[in-house]
Amino acid sequence: MSGVTLTIEPGVTVKFNSGLALQIDGTLIARGTNSSNIIFTSNAVTPAPGDWGYIYFNDSIIDATYDENGNYTGGSILEYCVVEYGGGASIATEYNGAVRLYRAHPLINHCTIRDNKASGIRGWGLTGTLKVMNNTISGNTASGYEGGGIFAGSQYYGGASSEPGTLIITGNIISYNTASLFGGGIFAKVSKLTISGNIINNNISLGYYGGGIYYEQTTVNISNNIIANNTVNDYGGGIYSGSVATVMNNTISNNTASTGSAIYFRYPGTVSENTVIGNKSATSSSGSTFYFGIFSAPLINNNNFFNNTTTYELWNNLRQGSPNVNAENNW
Repeated sequence: MSGVTLTIEPGVTVKFNSGLALQIDGTLIARGTNSSNIIFTSNAVTPAPGDWGYIYFNDSIIDATYDENGNYTGGSILEYCVVEYGGGASIATEYNGAVRLYRAHPLINHCTIRDNKASGIRGWGLTGTLKVMNNTISGNTASGYEGGGIFAGSQYYGGASSEPGTLIITGNIISYNTASLFGGGIFAKVSKLTISGNIINNNISLGYYGGGIYYEQTTVNISNNIIANNTVNDYGGGIYSGSVATVMNNTISNNTASTGSAIYFRYPGTVSENTVIGNKSATSSSGSTFYFGIFSAPLINNNNFFNNTTTYELWNNLRQGSPNVNAENNW
């Protein structure tokens, strides 16, 4: 109910029967501790993904607030919580997530979101700042097309322009998530996106783009991540970059795609000081490690390439008359 605060104490386990969910219209304070988590789980004797619905933060919630140093000061929060075996809601699949956010921006910190039959976190209509920090998001399977681990932004690939919110994803482990088309680990379509200090590994896109990360129509900074062992059939095993981005100081390793096994860059950006190792083509020895599409003219410098199983480390597919790719001091 709008204006009402629900506080859940550390150590509480909330069990859901089939088809049931928790909707927040006011404020949810669910703050466990490192040694005493709050658990949202199935009431089945033998739990399985999809046993229950979701935790839904509606647009009327009190968003998380922060001080000038970025520290949480109030509003809705999930902290040291476990959310598991959800995603079984009878709603349109493109809206389904274990944690659902509609125009809502709680802090999600130090949580485990696992084994859900939906995106781990699914947010849309984002206009403020959403922080997803220090979580383990694993084993989730998107019931829509995009974002097995995290989905944030407009509903469909190639649809309306990005939403005006800011998404900060930092310090997380995002692993073993699956999407049917785009962004096995992360799908983002917001105005500002920061992905830093994460381990993004072993995610799968069964379709076209972005085994580990997919983003478009957004200003992006990707730094200090380990992006490893992600897979997509076609483009961008580690990263599919559909907008201007800075990609720096990451380890991008052992990812697989037909084209751009490490990165597929569609628009301009900077790719600098990354370690790029062991990436491979899904089509035997053909393909490329970095692929630059028809609109991109990136700066690629000071990257280290090792043992990538592709025909080309760099493939430039710029339109005739476009600026040249600047690729200096790579090894």
